[in-house]
Amino acid sequence: MNRSTTVKLHPLASFVGLNVHIPYDEYAPDGLVAARRGHGNTWIIMGTETEPAPFTIEYLDVEPQTQDFDAWEDVAEFSFEDAEADGEGDIFLTDSAAIAPDDLIALNQAGHGWYRIRVHARDRGAAQEEYLVQAWPAPRAAPRTLKKTSAFADQAAAEYDTGSEFAS
Repeated sequence: MNRSTTVKLHPLASFVGLNVHIPYDEYAPDGLVAARRGHGNTWIIMGTETEPAPFTIEYLDVEPQTQDFDAWEDVAEFSFEDAEADGEGDIFLTDSAAIAPDDLIALNQAGHGWYRIRVHARDRGAAQEEYLVQAWPAPRAAPRTLKKTSAFADQAAAEYDTGSEFAS
């Protein structure tokens, strides 16, 4: 069943995160999503370090049929695995304020297996940055940068390149 909610998430040093396994060796820099090597954490790189931003979070039964990225500056997607064989343990987008899970939507609603996440961003570094995060069950696939037009993405990609402690 498709579900959607919008919440304000507070960055922790410019990041909101997912505690998920992604195939780091396949991950390419896009300036929007960063994965720390050797850890199960993945972050969305925010333009602000202190101000909350609206995140619309959607869980979808299937990949969105419409891919209209005109309203967004940066769009990237990647796979993650819910490795829990028993299906326990929901995966949420989290922030430094630790919003109660009742306010969020689990990104692994179909249980054990692989999922795809698509992150959209606009106005990063401006007063009104905004995000759309979509998740759906899908086979493992290489990460893709679908759109990268902001100057902020170029700056973030350089800062969190694969030569640093982060692989983005």
